[in-house]
Amino acid sequence: MNSDQPRLVVAAVAACLIILAGAARADQRTDARDRLEEGSALYRKGDYHGALRKFEEARTLFPSPKIYFNLGQALNRLGRTAAAVDAFEKFLAEAPDAVPERRRDAEALLAELRPRVGFLRVIADAGSEIAVDGQPAGTAPLRRTIPVDPGNHQVTARAPGAAIGHVGSVEVAAGQTTDWEAREAPAPLADGPLPLPLTVAPPPPRPHAALVEAPPAEPARRNWVPWAIGGAAVVAGIVITAVLLSSGEGQAPSGSLGSEDWR
Repeated sequence: MNSDQPRLVVAAVAACLIILAGAARADQRTDARDRLEEGSALYRKGDYHGALRKFEEARTLFPSPKIYFNLGQALNRLGRTAAAVDAFEKFLAEAPDAVPERRRDAEALLAELRPRVGFLRVIADAGSEIAVDGQPAGTAPLRRTIPVDPGNHQVTARAPGAAIGHVGSVEVAAGQTTDWEAREAPAPLADGPLPLPLTVAPPPPRPHAALVEAPPAEPARRNWVPWAIGGAAVVAGIVITAVLLSSGEGQAPSGSLGSEDWR
């Protein structure tokens, strides 16, 4: 075998992999474009929930920052102002090559929406994972403030490798920026056996008035009638059950249940 043949085989395999990867990426981009067109059609019909779902699917298939503009439009129509501001800000920051007209539209919408929301500046150790109200917001240090709806919000910052994160609550007002700094997290419990609980002796019995004695109970009378009736009922039940089982009645209906439409 020629010494150059293994290299040629490796090069051919690598070229095939590159071609396949490019084809898969092209397919994903085509699928994403289809989702965008479907979402735009739903948006024009006023189905903003459906449009948002299609836009999110498109960005999952092909994570282009230009899709943030579509997401911001749908979120704004749905009244999710803080999320719309976040999407438009990401569009302007991450898609500098977008059509100038779209960038002007995003800037105009931000000028209208920003006074309605508050902004949160999180100060934490580098590499800390930041979450607001349970939703991931990025890794410290954050490059920009986090748009949030006015009101109280829970902030979490967990440093790399830390078992316990910093958790706090912060009130944010509309049109203002509020700082929240991650402080030292509480120390975990030390290893070793837990201390035994203290044993508290029960209090001495309190004196009480003499109880009224109940009259002695009369000896139980033997009454064979209830026992006879109960025994007859049990026998009758066994007979009826046997008849039902032999005739096939009382069994579960056969056949499978119809499945729900998952689409």
